[in-house]
Amino acid sequence: MPPKLITIGRIADECQVPIHRVLHILANRTHIEPVAYAGQLRLYKTEAIEMVHGQFPFEIQALADAIAERLTRRIADDVWLDSLPAAALLACSVPTVERLTKAGVIPSVKVGRLRRYRRSVLLNLQNQNGGDV
Repeated sequence: MPPKLITIGRIADECQVPIHRVLHILANRTHIEPVAYAGQLRLYKTEAIEMVHGQFPFEIQALADAIAERLTRRIADDVWLDSLPAAALLACSVPTVERLTKAGVIPSVKVGRLRRYRRSVLLNLQNQNGGDV
């Protein structure tokens, strides 16, 4: 008797997941291949249900890792501020920030005619001085 063949839709029903998740797993896992084609339909052996179903914990972990890495990168990315937010962060006036920049206390980068201050440097400066600039 020939093996029973199933479609992607049937695999999705058996695993109780949306079809697009099954398609994603089948596209990225080359070891799960169709055994036959019926026009545009890809037909798989019934063992494919277990193979696909076993991939979902890995998919969830991969998604969690990707989210954690993106959040870490976003936090790690240093933000550049102009003089007004820099003054607000340091709890002082804009002229004070400009005076400290001119004195070399606060490092900055000139972008066009504007000064930009690295947020992490301002926070370090604030921590070193106990909150007072």
